[in-house]
Amino acid sequence: MSDDIPQNGDTERHLRRQVQELEARVAERTRELETAAGQLRELSGELLQTQDEERRRIARELHDGVGQSLAALNINLSKLNKEKTNLSAEGRLSLEENFALAEQASREIRTLSYLLHPPLLDEVGLESALRWYVDGFSERSKIGVRMQVNPGFSEGLPRDLALSLFRIVQECLTNVHRHSESVTAFVGVKRSPEAIILEVRDDGKGIDAKLQSQISSGASSGVGFRGMRERIRQFGGSLDVYSDRNGTRVSAVVPISGLLEETQGGDAASTSSDSENHDVATILCIDDEAAGLLTRKLLLESAGHRVIEARSGADGIRLFQSEKVDAVILDYWMSGMKGTAVASELKRINPGVPIIVLSGMLDLPGEAAGLVDRWIIKGSTRAEELLDAVHDLLQRRGQVKR
Repeated sequence: MSDDIPQNGDTERHLRRQVQELEARVAERTRELETAAGQLRELSGELLQTQDEERRRIARELHDGVGQSLAALNINLSKLNKEKTNLSAEGRLSLEENFALAEQASREIRTLSYLLHPPLLDEVGLESALRWYVDGFSERSKIGVRMQVNPGFSEGLPRDLALSLFRIVQECLTNVHRHSESVTAFVGVKRSPEAIILEVRDDGKGIDAKLQSQISSGASSGVGFRGMRERIRQFGGSLDVYSDRNGTRVSAVVPISGLLEETQGGDAASTSSDSENHDVATILCIDDEAAGLLTRKLLLESAGHRVIEARSGADGIRLFQSEKVDAVILDYWMSGMKGTAVASELKRINPGVPIIVLSGMLDLPGEAAGLVDRWIIKGSTRAEELLDAVHDLLQRRGQVKR
């Protein structure tokens, strides 16, 4: 009978082998799960990037397609308005209603386009894009938003990280508006040499404890917090949500060591040198879209130029006559007066002032021949092209003067 009972030493060795085999299987399974989780995060990141690119494409098509068609409709209505004395009272009323409808549709298309992908983000950076979005959100929602950021915090950030931070603020403020019942909110961004810290908070009713537990564990059924967390994870960061009956705070921390893009030192020095060696140029910007004007103003002023603005072709012509203008940048499609018509009048007043026209159309229309010095396609070029065009045209004008 003693032969059937394993000795203590054999039993321990047997158990040890079983434990080792079990630990090996657990380790292998853990590696498989970690690999699968990594692949899932990678796929999630790719899906978010694809979504952002699609938003950018749709925004451009809305602005340059439907938006330009509505601008053309407005121009045609303006022509018809000159003949309104020949219309019946009912016809004049219909004309006025169509004017109002076209203007409303243009505003809605413009707002939707910018919310899908804000042009300021690509052209002058995250800081300006956030300020523009927060101001617009406050105006639309009637929620007072206080914003506190480190000046220049977005310098050198990769475009994908800047876009992710913008989307998190966008999602958080949307949640404040939809769910919190708060009348105030706060957006703060701090930057240290090691990390970017983003915080959005409100003074609302807070999140239900059960839902908050699901959010913290990643089990929430909502896509908003999941999307925010995935955006941050792409950059090795973390996102925390804290809520009670006094409000909700969302905090995102992203390490930036190794993520910062190298600054174009040579280009910056060249720009600074150019600004020092030339008198300040006055640039007249004409556009019926406030966001477009703001984008160009920030960009041009960063290069040392003085900017004056006009919200219509008629106002632009008046400013051109009353101010000493060195160059003009105007939008092709504007309510009431097409860009080429404005350019024609400006060239008649002073043919020596260079004119840059921004448009969604690829080809320079025949009507622009001899009127436009540079034709730039909006949305498909980087901000540097506009600065380069202004610099080149101002240099040429200086050579002609000499």
